[in-house]
Amino acid sequence: MSSPPWQGYVTFSLSEVEEIDAMVSTFDVFENNESGPLVLAWAVFLCLISSLPGKEENNKLMEIDHIGYVRQAFEAGSLSSFLEIIENDILRDFDGPITGFRSVLRTFLSAFIASYEINLQLEDGNLKLILDILCKIYQGEESLCTQFWDRESFVDGPIRCLLCSLEGEFPFRTAELLQLLTVLCEGAWPAECVFNFLDKSTGLSSPVDISSCAIVNDASQTVMVVQPLHLPGIEGLVIPSGTCGHLLKMIDRDIALVRWEFPQSGIVVLLLRLAQGLYLEKTSEIVMTLGFLSRLVTFNMGVCYSLLNLGGYMHDEMNSPTEHLRINVAEIICAWIKNLSPNCSGVALMSMGVNILAKMLKCSPYHVSRLIVQANIFDVAFKTNPFKVDSNGLSRSDGSTFLLLHMEFPSY
Repeated sequence: MSSPPWQGYVTFSLSEVEEIDAMVSTFDVFENNESGPLVLAWAVFLCLISSLPGKEENNKLMEIDHIGYVRQAFEAGSLSSFLEIIENDILRDFDGPITGFRSVLRTFLSAFIASYEINLQLEDGNLKLILDILCKIYQGEESLCTQFWDRESFVDGPIRCLLCSLEGEFPFRTAELLQLLTVLCEGAWPAECVFNFLDKSTGLSSPVDISSCAIVNDASQTVMVVQPLHLPGIEGLVIPSGTCGHLLKMIDRDIALVRWEFPQSGIVVLLLRLAQGLYLEKTSEIVMTLGFLSRLVTFNMGVCYSLLNLGGYMHDEMNSPTEHLRINVAEIICAWIKNLSPNCSGVALMSMGVNILAKMLKCSPYHVSRLIVQANIFDVAFKTNPFKVDSNGLSRSDGSTFLLLHMEFPSY
């Protein structure tokens, strides 16, 4: 058997690859659903080895249609099989560690993303499915999350590229970014990495009428905003005139999505959206944001301190700092809890909000407890009791203080 020029990198000879391919080509993914994941994995393998040096010398290898395999697998819904596998009851009920199994799936999905440039196909209908699988892989796995944030981990490289692509469309596209970051903060160091990743954002993306921009460089698709641009959904945050940006894609006939060269903490932007969400119907995003913050402060007390001391500069329309903006996270959470409706979704949001405040109490007891008492967030009787007295004789402030003691001292 003749050996391929990449001998030393793989253990298959060219003849063995051809033999396996002949076998895989006989599979009908529509009649046999179980063969779909195998066909998809084989396509990824072919794509990877065809990218190795010396591929031009192997005409037989280049003639194998790995794209055709992927197309068949996608049409048969084979990608969803990986989600079904990882959600299987056998794995959920397994007593031993399943990190190794998830690691294998992580490696495959990373290779799949690298092979077919999924990070450049954000409008592909399979993106949500890929993100769902990734979240199931990393969820609850501190060791895998630690590997993800280790720059020397080449296996996670393509997935990190996908994350950066999602961050490139923030805050225009928030849900997908939060979904992935929320599971990647499992553990103290991963939580710190997630906070720093979002806090050190180098730009903001927003839709803009392309006719209102000046073309700076047509080749690199660089544009400049002529008039100050107000970011939708974030009142008070303005992209100053003269700011340049990179055109990411067209989202309508005359509307483009542009990544502006305007550094602003992604954490600050996220909290501004959360604060203004009090007056908007954005329940799903609020749930994701509170869940994200709850996990951050749960895993890392240092991040909790950072959130309590968060701030930034607001700029005027000429890009000059006008005032230092201090984001009072605890006050925002208190306002949210106080305005929640007494239903199932409201209870879930309250649970996350109370958990965040409980962690913050350990960092800054006086500051946070004062806000909690002032906001009177625990007194639900005030809506129906005009005399401000509960059935047990406690006033509103008494009730808040009593519950506050339980938050600070669980064994009280």
